[in-house]
Amino acid sequence: MQSQIDQISPILVEVKVEVPWAKVSESLEVAYRNLQRTARVRGFRPGKVPRNVVKNLMGKAVERDVTSQLVEEGLGEAVKQHSLEPVSVSAMDSPALAPGQPWSFTAKIEVRPKIDSVDVSGLVVTRKLEPVGEAEIARELEQLREQNAELVTPEIPGPRAKAMC
Repeated sequence: MQSQIDQISPILVEVKVEVPWAKVSESLEVAYRNLQRTARVRGFRPGKVPRNVVKNLMGKAVERDVTSQLVEEGLGEAVKQHSLEPVSVSAMDSPALAPGQPWSFTAKIEVRPKIDSVDVSGLVVTRKLEPVGEAEIARELEQLREQNAELVTPEIPGPRAKAMC
């Protein structure tokens, strides 16, 4: 798979991926073969459905599944190859498959902005510490006790409970 990137903005990159027809054909073949084994079509025993029947009945769904799988693989390889740090995929353009021709798609990916260096030598930070008194500590502890307390109603002993004692 070949990929190229175009920097649109500091946080947006357009990735163009081209998948060779051999890879597309192989993926379609594997998908049809797996579907032939599991498809249940009236008039055929399970696992014995001819490929052309499977293709006629479920061809569009198989193509959608294969293209989504190829998009995942292609974007994953492009991200690794160009060492991108993706945040999200914002837009996708994937045309239909054309037999015998390489399939290509484009995706716009939001990436982390590159920050070269930040000069922090001129920054001054002050922290204001306020003393905490015993009364504030006691008040906070009492509030935590109230929040975590369980109110349990005791059982009223009946005549049977008195006999057991």
